[in-house]
Amino acid sequence: MTAGTGDVIQPATHDGDGVDVVAAAIARRGPDADPVDVGGDLDQLALALDALGRHAEALAASAAAVTAVRSVASARGRRAAVTVLGHYAQHLENSGRHREALAAAAESVHIAQTLLRSEDDEVGPGDRAALATAEGRLAAHLAANDLPTEALDAARAAVARYRSLVEDDAVYELGLATALNGLGNRLAAAGLDAEALDASLESVRRFRGLDADDDDVAHGLASTLNNLSLRLNRVGRHEEALETMRECAERYRVLVEQDPDTHQAELAMVLNNISVDLAGTEHVEEAADTARQCVAVYRKLVGEDPERYHGHLATALLNLGGRLSEMDKMQAALEATEESVGMLRDHATEPRGVERLGEGLAHLANRFAEAGDFAAAVESSNDSTTLIESLAATDPGRYRSALAEARCDSAVLLDEAGRLDEAAAMAETAIVVVRELTEADPDAYTATLAVVLTDQARRLDRLGRKEESAAAARDAIVHYRFLNATEPELYGPWLVEALDDLAGSLRELGLDGEAATAEAEAAELRGSE
Repeated sequence: MTAGTGDVIQPATHDGDGVDVVAAAIARRGPDADPVDVGGDLDQLALALDALGRHAEALAASAAAVTAVRSVASARGRRAAVTVLGHYAQHLENSGRHREALAAAAESVHIAQTLLRSEDDEVGPGDRAALATAEGRLAAHLAANDLPTEALDAARAAVARYRSLVEDDAVYELGLATALNGLGNRLAAAGLDAEALDASLESVRRFRGLDADDDDVAHGLASTLNNLSLRLNRVGRHEEALETMRECAERYRVLVEQDPDTHQAELAMVLNNISVDLAGTEHVEEAADTARQCVAVYRKLVGEDPERYHGHLATALLNLGGRLSEMDKMQAALEATEESVGMLRDHATEPRGVERLGEGLAHLANRFAEAGDFAAAVESSNDSTTLIESLAATDPGRYRSALAEARCDSAVLLDEAGRLDEAAAMAETAIVVVRELTEADPDAYTATLAVVLTDQARRLDRLGRKEESAAAARDAIVHYRFLNATEPELYGPWLVEALDDLAGSLRELGLDGEAATAEAEAAELRGSE
């Protein structure tokens, strides 16, 4: 079947013998071999090496493939370049070289477009499909470079091109199904949840209509079901999302049984997603069991390719810690989280690694608190906050929200540890940041600001700082009124509670008139419930 387009290259199945076979074929070609044939062999060698975890060698082979096919100006050479450059872009992406990957993907699209505009008599539907594939891959690389608008445009172009092809020949259905999967991702990233869901639903429908025994179809359907579950969750259809994810996991299990070396990572990802979806539900045992399965798969993968899967295992262990905590298995939860943080420390050498370590330490602080070790909890929380503060100092726009969350969490843990003065001081620094966020995006952060102010008002009251407590409560009420105006069922009870708190503080301050006004407003709200 015609290859499709999506966010990643379809996994290749290779073993060491396969690498040797391709390498031997290259050696036999000799110095006068056709550069296009050599480039094709090198491209296959790169895919084989990558599947074995030999990423540096894969990248080198892929670069050599690009050099070979670029040397041929014919239509045949350009066709080969479109494919080889697409694969080269993915190898670069896997190596963290996002800008270079984008450049390679853009060159692939440009060559495909040039070929279609040429007067070559052999240009046909296959070349249009190759351009659609290249556009889909370009969309993923644009997204990886924080260019969401351009990514969405490229994904739409890929789908439109495949729709045109399918009208004339059903052989391109796989390409369209896969392109729709990629488009769903781009629409979701743009916040267009309804359109994203429609694209994912159509993708699944088209995959189900194809040959289920075809490897590309089986893998594409499993991948698309994973994305569909995310789309369903985004629109609040959680039960359907969970059932979709369970089907996805079963399909990946079948794929792993058929080819254990190729689909393990995708199975682990799906297991992790299921466990996260089950978090906080009545399915606590299933959530923990699924998290254990996920960790087991990632441990195997780390043994084979530690560079690629180290971070995934650390994340899976954090999730396992949370699920074990929900089952009140505190010691096991703590051990899983400590192992994760230890792994994250080893890779906190660049901003993303530092951010992930900060997140891990926040989880560890919660596990310590649940175990009753508040001194250790506060220490971990402070370490987390310090790391996020260092990131925010260099890139405040990107890390301001994470900084607010870290300071809020630290204030709560200091409070639970009985260190009220420190908790109040930390909360004040958090409130400053949350105010900035609320000014920039009221819809996203007003509720957070109201909650943080309410907590601070109660904390200050316990410290005997009654006037400051009343001021914080007044401030919180202003924001709760704003929220209550549009969502009274959700925020009305919170507003009533804040008014009751304020009235109590005002009575203690002797401000009976203002207290009576607050009490009257609370009573009126109760009567309207």
